[in-house]
Amino acid sequence: MQEVQEAGPRPSIEAPDQSAEPASSVSPLAELARQVDRHPYGTVAAALGIGYALGGGLFTPLTSRLLRFGVRIGIRAALLPVLKTELSELAAAFVDGTGGMADENEQGEPT
Repeated sequence: MQEVQEAGPRPSIEAPDQSAEPASSVSPLAELARQVDRHPYGTVAAALGIGYALGGGLFTPLTSRLLRFGVRIGIRAALLPVLKTELSELAAAFVDGTGGMADENEQGEPT
């Protein structure tokens, strides 16, 4: 059998100097583990969303229906308080007898 000859000296592999790093720096993997521990349901939801998107689910009829439903609910949630205040102001104006218009005399000046 032939012996394998080394071409030259092997480079030394040294561990990085940990004392030079500040104590506050945390590795990204440790930060990810901490986020998973803090928010397990959010992590699962994010993983499901990423898997759905990468699996080709973005341009499907299900996504279209979900977006349509979400937009409909969002518009209702955003417009409901505005409509409620406008209708209550209009109702209060009719109860006061102004009919929603300010009283003006013949010259167009408020009374």
